[in-house]
Amino acid sequence: MLKVGCIGPLLSGKTTLFKALTFGHSQTAKTQAGHLEIHRGVVKVPDQKLFQLAQLYNPKKISQVEIEYFDLVGTLESEKKQEGEKTAILRECDELVAVCGLFQNFSGLEQIQAFARKEMEKVLADLIVLDYILVDKRLDRIRKQSKGIPVAQSKQEADLLHKCLEGLDKQIPCRRISFTPEEEKLLRGYALLTAKPILIIVNIDEKEISCSSEIEKKLEGFAKEQGFMALAVCAEMELELSELEEQERVDFMKDLGLSVPAAHRVAEASYQLMNLITFYTANQNEVKAWAIPKSSKALQAAGTVHSDMEKGFIKAEVINIDRLFQLGSMHAAKEKGEVGLHGKEYVVQEGDVIFFRFNP
Repeated sequence: MLKVGCIGPLLSGKTTLFKALTFGHSQTAKTQAGHLEIHRGVVKVPDQKLFQLAQLYNPKKISQVEIEYFDLVGTLESEKKQEGEKTAILRECDELVAVCGLFQNFSGLEQIQAFARKEMEKVLADLIVLDYILVDKRLDRIRKQSKGIPVAQSKQEADLLHKCLEGLDKQIPCRRISFTPEEEKLLRGYALLTAKPILIIVNIDEKEISCSSEIEKKLEGFAKEQGFMALAVCAEMELELSELEEQERVDFMKDLGLSVPAAHRVAEASYQLMNLITFYTANQNEVKAWAIPKSSKALQAAGTVHSDMEKGFIKAEVINIDRLFQLGSMHAAKEKGEVGLHGKEYVVQEGDVIFFRFNP
């Protein structure tokens, strides 16, 4: 399950957006410590091919990729002095959605662009402060533990943290700092907020829906510069759409000139930002979609399904889902020699249907 945290200034409409993204199927709860109120909702990533694949197997269960959204009440301002529960939850997320409310009377797209950029820079500054606090504390701990004579591992970690600290001190987020593969692997353990993919959502007024594409184009430069993506969404309208029956929603979206709900657009953008692809497993019990990073190998994909598959991996039988649909069945695909037999180094491709052979 992918985890996404919603952040943004007060009155940006992030809770309204959260409710729209989760189609109102969210829960309000306290953290284990009982101090922080959070809204949590799980949604399924739309995938028409998955259901088409299920028609070939008639399984007992169909499982889509799921995204778990978190909306933390309030802002991150109170966390700057000492990391708290909000930051801890965000560090567990795979991606952040930063919401900016555009409800003023702007005279044109240039003003919208300037305001949105300024608001997002404030959010990014907060994330930089939170990461700076974490990195600085970790460095201080290493100094005390090593007593001035760090072991090789501590020195490696200290050098990496110094590198992060130098960038953060110059207001450079960690995603824009160059790291070696070894450093990146070590860095993942810190779950730095400025290293996470960020999707910017500009929450527009209903009257701006018709020019949402132009707004996105205006923000494209800033988003690319930061390594983000930007979408323009009317959260209030999307929330109204989410509360309608399916056919009513389709008709209403046509009237508004919308092809899909914001939830679908956000899921698609999240896939791109997190650099993910989908592969499938299928049998009579369950047909399931899985999200993994691009360039993942067959062994990693097997481990995503089950640790036993990774440990006892033998081979992977692979066919692209579109080719499987053309041939009509796995039996026909095997008869025509269209099913590839690959080892653990095989690089999984978007839309692969994989049958893992393994020793239990």
